[in-house]
Amino acid sequence: MTACVWPGMAVGQGTAASDQAAEQLERTLKSATVEDALGLAEVAIAEGRFEQAVGILSGLLLRDPQNPSLLLLLGDLYSRLGSFAQAKLYVDQAIATGQLSAAQKQEADLLIALVTTGQPAARDPFSFAGRLSTGFRYRTNATGGTKNDTVLINDQAVAAQNNAGEEEDYDWFGTLTVRAGYTIQPGIQLDANGLVFVRKQFQETQNDLLIAELEPGASFELANSKDFGMVVRPFGVVGVGQLDNQLAQRILGGGLESRQQLDGRFLFNQSAEYRDVDYEPIDGLAGLNNLDGSESRFELGGLYLITDAVSAGLNYRATIRDTNQKFDDRTQHRLRGSVTLRYLDPLEFTGDKSRFRVAVSYTDTEFDAANRAISAVTIREDEEWSFDISNSLPVAEDLTFDLSGSYTDRQSSLPNFELEDTTVSAAISWRF
Repeated sequence: MTACVWPGMAVGQGTAASDQAAEQLERTLKSATVEDALGLAEVAIAEGRFEQAVGILSGLLLRDPQNPSLLLLLGDLYSRLGSFAQAKLYVDQAIATGQLSAAQKQEADLLIALVTTGQPAARDPFSFAGRLSTGFRYRTNATGGTKNDTVLINDQAVAAQNNAGEEEDYDWFGTLTVRAGYTIQPGIQLDANGLVFVRKQFQETQNDLLIAELEPGASFELANSKDFGMVVRPFGVVGVGQLDNQLAQRILGGGLESRQQLDGRFLFNQSAEYRDVDYEPIDGLAGLNNLDGSESRFELGGLYLITDAVSAGLNYRATIRDTNQKFDDRTQHRLRGSVTLRYLDPLEFTGDKSRFRVAVSYTDTEFDAANRAISAVTIREDEEWSFDISNSLPVAEDLTFDLSGSYTDRQSSLPNFELEDTTVSAAISWRF
């Protein structure tokens, strides 16, 4: 629960429903759980019975005196009642806990401005945030080479060349993500997401990579209540890429995404996206027109907040690729599950919490036709398992040290495309 979630609510007259709620309050408050009592307080606030809500929340505060949400909400209620000195006392206590979310910190700043000057602070319609990461990574199979000693060529098993096998390597990488927004009116926002990714390998330089994407969109809040919230966002996509100064890639597309929150613990998301992909040779590479085509993506995901510290997520994604060559066309299904634990940093560099995550994903890819250069009778089909583990450790304000590792194993109907890779990376990330 955050403060200031009922702006402009008029003080209503008593109704039969509110009288029943008041009677129920007297009967159940002593034995009610914190969640039940908070629900009763919300009913009282929604009906303008602020004094009664203050009584409920003050009783809850005796059970949990360092609850930042309770403190912040009490500060909000006292400001509505005109008791600015008392309101500031509770808001200051909420800030002192160091446990406010970014949204709650913003509400606290607005309340401080209100109780100090008697006027609410004007909200800045512009917003900007981002994350910059840089680090080093080690891969046992940096080239994506086959793990088999033999491969198929025209249905004949031949010995794999040395350059077709696994090659280990280190690389440096950098990632920049930004998000800018402008609020036109409450519930409607123009926004844009940006991404730049750079990878520079130490030895296998043919895999050096640069990607830049921009995703402008608009967000529409269709519902916002205690139990249910929904945001819909249409967006466009424009991007460019470059591989080893030989291959360029252009992307144009767009899509629609939707997010819902249910009961504060269930978070859902859906998206559909279409991309037109065009590859261009820079250094005389031939046959790249085979890769040109379109890509459609459909995604469904859910996140459940088990506790304030533990969450579990499940995500499904379908990708359909349509190219100029039928043997490159494919349909891919991916299912990914993850568990995230937020825990207090044992080294106590900052008051922020560390984040530990484990994830498992399974990907099935079916191609539409056989590649005769490899096999005229066998159509490629891949099954891939991936296991990931990561830990993000705060080392300073807005600065984290990130460690991660992953193992990937791909089995294929064609030995040319079976691979195995272990990756370990270390990076520093700055949020701004």
